[in-house]
Amino acid sequence: MTGVAHEAHPSRRPHPLLRIAHPIAHAGPLGLGERVKSMWAWFVAGAILVLVGLIWTLQGLNVLGGSAMSGSSLWATIGPIVLLIGLVLIGIGVARRRRT
Repeated sequence: MTGVAHEAHPSRRPHPLLRIAHPIAHAGPLGLGERVKSMWAWFVAGAILVLVGLIWTLQGLNVLGGSAMSGSSLWATIGPIVLLIGLVLIGIGVARRRRT
């Protein structure tokens, strides 16, 4: 061996499109801008789930009528669970905000 690097045989080379690196693969720690975007993503996702969970709960409890979901104990159970998941996501967003 002479220490010279040899190029791979053409049949072993990856297709040119497969050589494109995925941008996430080389991403380092998140910068401030990315952290703020991530924080807002947690807030928005959490707020949507809180709103949906609240609506489903009220429909399940027959407070909001006019739907097949109205008065159904299934939605009176699923709604608060979704609402709590939304609150957890908002909490994650708050925790990320405090770290920035």
